[in-house]
Amino acid sequence: MRTRLKDEPEYTRWRAIVSRCYNRTNASYHNYGAKGIGVCDEWRRAPRAFIEWAKNAGASVDLEIDRIDGSKGYSPENCRFVSRTMNQRNKTNNRLITVFGRTITVAAAAEEFSVPYEVLIQRLMRLGWSHERAVTQKVRKLLRNH
Repeated sequence: MRTRLKDEPEYTRWRAIVSRCYNRTNASYHNYGAKGIGVCDEWRRAPRAFIEWAKNAGASVDLEIDRIDGSKGYSPENCRFVSRTMNQRNKTNNRLITVFGRTITVAAAAEEFSVPYEVLIQRLMRLGWSHERAVTQKVRKLLRNH
């Protein structure tokens, strides 16, 4: 017996994707459809095709769909399921820095080099430090009078 579409866990995700790409009244349309981001014909015409792909691609409630190349649309070759943290780091509005030959987000650099995010932003933006200095300079502990 075939499950009804609306009972499929991934159907809600499919509807959200299609809506943000094609529904001009969707709050996120300006970040997707208005920028030319769409859904491949196979998925747009057949939600079951998306649902089957999602099941095979490892979809779960704790993972989000991510477009590998943010300038391209939703299709099997450009989508994957990742953690929320990973998805946030793949946004087009992230600030990127290059440290030791690798380009990563400021958030990823802060985590990797154990520098508080706010400190790293201040070093880069206000103080104008080089990327390498900003991530390698030891963070001073502030002494507080009690």
